Amino acid sequence: MRDAEPSGHSTTRPLDHWATVQIALGSVLGTGFIPIAPATFASLLSLLLVWVLPKSVIIYGAVTVACFFLGVGLATALEQRWGHDARRITIDELVGIMVTFFLVPFGPVSALVGFLLFRFFDIVKLPFVRWFESRKAGWGIVLDDVMAGVCANIAMQVLFRLVFHLKASPQWSLLN
Repeated sequence: MRDAEPSGHSTTRPLDHWATVQIALGSVLGTGFIPIAPATFASLLSLLLVWVLPKSVIIYGAVTVACFFLGVGLATALEQRWGHDARRITIDELVGIMVTFFLVPFGPVSALVGFLLFRFFDIVKLPFVRWFESRKAGWGIVLDDVMAGVCANIAMQVLFRLVFHLKASPQWSLLN
C-alpha cells in the first residue's frame, strides 16, 4: 500500500505497518476514501459498533472514551499526513455516533433517527460547536463531532422520553 497525497497521486514511499493501521482506523475501515459522503458512510458503519457493544454504562462509556482519545491521536497524525481536517479522517464520526446513542435504546427506529440527527447536527454545526471545531489538531476534529453527538443525544432523549413517553431503557445497565 502506498500513501496518497490529497491530490490523489501516489507518493513513492511505501507505508509501514503502523501507518497502515492508522489509516485503516482513522478512515473507519476505508470509509474516508469513499468519494461521495465519506462521513455519512463512516456514520452508517459506526452503527454496527453501537449495535454489538453491550448496553452497559461502564463498558459502553469506557469504549467511547477510549475511541475518543484514539480518535484524537489518529486525527492528529492523519492531519499531518493529509492536511487540516481532511475528508478522509472519519474516526470523528464513529466517536460522534457513539455519543449519540449513549443511554438510548437501540433498535431500527432509534438507529435511523439517531443517524439522521447526528448527521444533521454534524453538518449544520451550531454556533457553540464551531468553538470546539477551532481547537488545534485532532482535538478540534473530534470534539465538534462529540458535540454533534451530544446535541443528537439530547434530541433523542427528549424525543423518546418526553414525546413517546418511554421510561429509562431496560437495555441499559450499570454492568452487563
